[in-house]
Amino acid sequence: MCRRSRGNSLERKRRRWRVWQWLCVLEANGGTCTYCTRRSEVMDHVVPFAQGGADDLSNLVPACERCNGSKGNRTPLEWWLSMFMRDHWDGNGTVHGGVRWNKEMTLRDLYLNRHEEALAVLENVEEV
Repeated sequence: MCRRSRGNSLERKRRRWRVWQWLCVLEANGGTCTYCTRRSEVMDHVVPFAQGGADDLSNLVPACERCNGSKGNRTPLEWWLSMFMRDHWDGNGTVHGGVRWNKEMTLRDLYLNRHEEALAVLENVEEV
């Protein structure tokens, strides 16, 4: 399932989905986005196609356009952690102003404390 591109490198080809397959994915999870509570609008590759993820039903989940666009070419875990860290930490390793946080907590502590939440995200994706 490869084709030649102009640059003489092999490029994987995306498959065309039948309407019933597309609708089945969108209606999974009760018709809501796997990552939030909004209505699903698009199919998302759990392991991104750009990272070598399979282009088959076992790697697709329903998503809203906002989450799908925000997730981009990242796995759900990479995306979730980057969103959390962006909202709580600035580039020099300190907490954003206005965020309530234990002043003795380091970036490593924050990451470890979020481990259980990250596992819950992955469990939800696997369930869908």
